[in-house]
Parts: sequence; structure tokens; C-alpha cells
Amino acid sequence: MLTTGCPSLEEQARRLRNLYEVQLSLMSRDGSATELRAVEFELIRTHRAIKRHRVRCLQCKLSGGFGTRPGIRLRPLPSEAPLLPVQVY
Repeated sequence: MLTTGCPSLEEQARRLRNLYEVQLSLMSRDGSATELRAVEFELIRTHRAIKRHRVRCLQCKLSGGFGTRPGIRLRPLPSEAPLLPVQVY
């Protein structure tokens, strides 16, 4: 689960966890499509709210980690031939 110093973000993370549990229970008991759509809509809304909060909250901005993608390399591997030369400033 998400661990952070921001109480608002922790509350939203708890809500997200509960929504995923509801979705899983609906899928396991073969819930109706209408119920699943409603839960998925709430999941999307909650994800957007968390993203919006992380962008606007000063405490979340200072804690870092948002907006970084660890799987992306800044420079190509030597075996990868870049199309353009790498610019180093």
C-alpha cells in the first residue's frame, strides 16, 4: 500500500484499495456489467484525484517520486545505436 506523510493521500490510497477489493469481489461472484462499470468509473475518478493531489500538494511534491519512471534510461546502451549523437551539456 502507498506509504506517505500526507494524510489526504493516505486516505485516498485507502479508498483506492477498497475499490479494488470491491471490483475483485464483483468479478469473483460474476457481478453485473452495470456494477462493474460503476466501480471502474470510481476507480478512474480516484486515480485522477490522486494524480491531481500529487501535482498540487506541496508536501507530496517535496517527497519526490512522482513523475519519475525508473524503467527509462536517459542514455542509450552502447549496443543501441542512436539516430542522433547524444548531446551532453
